[in-house]
Amino acid sequence: MYRPYFGLNDLPFKTTPDLQMFYKHGTRQEILDALLYTIERGDGIIKVTGEVGSGKTMLLRLLASKLDDTYELVYINSPNLSSKDLLLYICSELHIQIDSSAPKFDIVNALKQRLLELHAQNKKVVMLVDEAQSMSLETLEEIRLLSNIETADDKLLQIVLFGQPELDKAIEHPNIRQLKSRITYSIYVRPFNYQEVKAYLNYRLRKVGYQGLDLFDNRVAKKICRLSDGLPRSINVLADKALMAAFSTDAKTIHPKHIQPTDDFNTAENSRVNSLLIAALLFMLLIGAGYYTYHNVITNQGMDNVSSSTNPDLQTLPSAIEKSDNKSVINIDTLQEANLAAKPVVKEGEVKTDSSSVDTVSNGAPLSANNVKENVAIDETKTLKTPAYQITSLSNEYITKLIAEHKKTAAWLNATESNYMIQLSTRRVDSLNNALRFYKRVLTSDEPVKALIDFHEPSQSFRIKFFYLDALSVSGISNNIEQLPQSVARSKPFITPISALKRKLSYTEQKLIEVGVPL
Repeated sequence: MYRPYFGLNDLPFKTTPDLQMFYKHGTRQEILDALLYTIERGDGIIKVTGEVGSGKTMLLRLLASKLDDTYELVYINSPNLSSKDLLLYICSELHIQIDSSAPKFDIVNALKQRLLELHAQNKKVVMLVDEAQSMSLETLEEIRLLSNIETADDKLLQIVLFGQPELDKAIEHPNIRQLKSRITYSIYVRPFNYQEVKAYLNYRLRKVGYQGLDLFDNRVAKKICRLSDGLPRSINVLADKALMAAFSTDAKTIHPKHIQPTDDFNTAENSRVNSLLIAALLFMLLIGAGYYTYHNVITNQGMDNVSSSTNPDLQTLPSAIEKSDNKSVINIDTLQEANLAAKPVVKEGEVKTDSSSVDTVSNGAPLSANNVKENVAIDETKTLKTPAYQITSLSNEYITKLIAEHKKTAAWLNATESNYMIQLSTRRVDSLNNALRFYKRVLTSDEPVKALIDFHEPSQSFRIKFFYLDALSVSGISNNIEQLPQSVARSKPFITPISALKRKLSYTEQKLIEVGVPL
């Protein structure tokens, strides 16, 4: 109905995956590149997780479309199969004739023989499993056993599991603990932040023929991001309704008033509000109970204790804590550690900006042993308050040091033979000194942290990415992520391909030249 009004050739916000509408930012292209690379390498099991509506099925279908005739695909979109049914389904997809009543041993043996035949024909077999969180523990164990089918040099069956975060919980079950160790890559499809939401909305409009000024501005993008939690499917639902509302009121742009959440979104919003109210109430009760206990202990100590010490409070407070039943004690050291990471002190020569973070769009595939989110101690959903090209507001001394660190890392990238690095965080462009001090203090390795300036297109701003350690393969570096200190791991570092960093390097340096920063 609104298509002619806005000059559109098609509906821009369908909820079904459309490969022509693939939005490559927000780490999506990097994830796709990583999946293609790992499959080309012949690695075993790969796990891709994300919330409902985050775009996992889009990535799965796009991945399948990118694999050429040298690959045999097995696509499973009904994973709630028994282990035997799973084997029979794979046999069917690979054109193996076998009686469904045959013993499991015969089915597995026939499958092995077929995989060997395909391997002899220089074909790779890739099994793509959608909604893998629905698999039973028995079927997940069968997945592990299938990953054992190999020659002396190659895996005969590669498996990519796409699922919701419940898949991570299932893999932690003690009955299938060996499966976790077989997963060579774990990829997390993170939600969009509001800047990516804005770019995503206007991108989809352009794809269907819209030629006017951007319909979705920052205010609208923020509201949609909040209501949708940054998930593309929910974003599409809200945006479609917003276009209809604008059409019905003859509006030429989208306003926040056009964003009307459905009952599902209202329920989610009310749930969040209720959760906050309950948390606040529990906190107040805890404070009251602590005060009551502390007061009673001091009173019961009597005047004898008061006269025996110059500071009775310091004597009675530990007693009060001991008498409190199963109360949690806040670790002040931990809070201070987090505070140091999240709120660096501004030194002379640097510009103090808002503590909000630049959103993080990784230039490498977000691969790690457990997760993929980028930011170290910065909330990536918050708004960037500093102006575009804010690098020019910094002191000459600071810019000189920043460029020196950037050029040193760039030279290393161009010379290294490694393929992967750990990306620790993406931070504001004025945070170099604070971040380097923080990492030097908490990281025990002699390997230096590397810094690289990056230009973020949606926000038209510069930021700094910090990297640590490198390796030829992901397996050679993934254990290092598990060993990072808690204050660093809190940011959920991930593994990124060095090739992606090299591709972005010249673009960022061109932007630096444009704003007058000498290289």
